[in-house]
Amino acid sequence: MLDTHICNYLIKHQTPEVAEHLATRERQRNALDKLIASHALSMGVTLVTNNVSDCSAHSALKVENWVGGH
Repeated sequence: MLDTHICNYLIKHQTPEVAEHLATRERQRNALDKLIASHALSMGVTLVTNNVSDCSAHSALKVENWVGGH
């Protein structure tokens, strides 16, 4: 199982050098969603996220929302 919260935490808490590189590099928000989805697919695990719509383009991906409507 891959929890997207830990991925987001790791992305936000990088070393200063990595954070600077990510801040100055042009990238689309969708790129991180694709990276997380492809990682979960490659591992054959269920992706737990409260942003289910961000993963809707990946039909083979198993997605669960443990937060529900909260």
